[in-house]
Amino acid sequence: MQLLPALPRRRVPALQRYGVAAAELAGAALAIAAVWLIWMTVYPTEPLMRLVAWFGVILAAGLAIVAVLRLRQGLSPAARTAAVGDGVGVGVRAWTGEFWLEVLMDAALATLCLGVLGLDLARGGHWLPWSTALLLPAAWFGGLSVLAVLRRRNPEAVWVVDEWLVHESAWGRERAALSACQIISDEGSTLVLTFAEPSERTLCPRPWRPGVPAPTQLRIDCGQLGYAPADLVDWLAPLTPHGCEIRVDGVTGRDGVTGRDGVTGRDGVAHQSAP
Repeated sequence: MQLLPALPRRRVPALQRYGVAAAELAGAALAIAAVWLIWMTVYPTEPLMRLVAWFGVILAAGLAIVAVLRLRQGLSPAARTAAVGDGVGVGVRAWTGEFWLEVLMDAALATLCLGVLGLDLARGGHWLPWSTALLLPAAWFGGLSVLAVLRRRNPEAVWVVDEWLVHESAWGRERAALSACQIISDEGSTLVLTFAEPSERTLCPRPWRPGVPAPTQLRIDCGQLGYAPADLVDWLAPLTPHGCEIRVDGVTGRDGVTGRDGVTGRDGVAHQSAP
């Protein structure tokens, strides 16, 4: 396993943490109010409203749990050791609370759609053939939740596994040899690593897969990880080849010359970022 430098954790801004948690708790309160209204009016007599009420209970519970856990996340996720594919790697994964809340909601929505369709069929299919349209959102939301459980969709993560850099995201998993890294740059909160060869990828199936970057690029969303691109560059740079060009603001490389963006490269030449 590669020996990596320390990755100092960043403090999560209080306004961001408390603001999002407050919104989640407000959503939970609205869901509970809606459940109470259904319970006091039509719950005993209308099976469809029972399904909606139970969906509200699940939504409220999920939002409340995630909000409480978020309030405890004062620091960005720590680097750790974990099983990655067939190996063991060191890396960092985005906080998974939001991801699994989305998976829970996807599963609940798929169940709700199928439940409404089942109720219609049990009553003689009065809404047919229109109720069969519920199979489309059921397949969409059910597919999202199943693919997440099967690890074909993942929260944002980056791992070093032996000589490989492994990146996990909502569209799947990819890996590339660190020795083939040619350029490290940033685009906003995204760290972009360009390699000489295309990465090896395991993609989430269509149509549940979002857009996929160029095969020779690993694009890591540092914002989801809770770090700045410069943090990950300082962490990964010692494992890249000497000729790897660094084009990231605020990063000091290994050559002692500062480029246009305030980046110090590693070869004695001031590198400039692409326009």
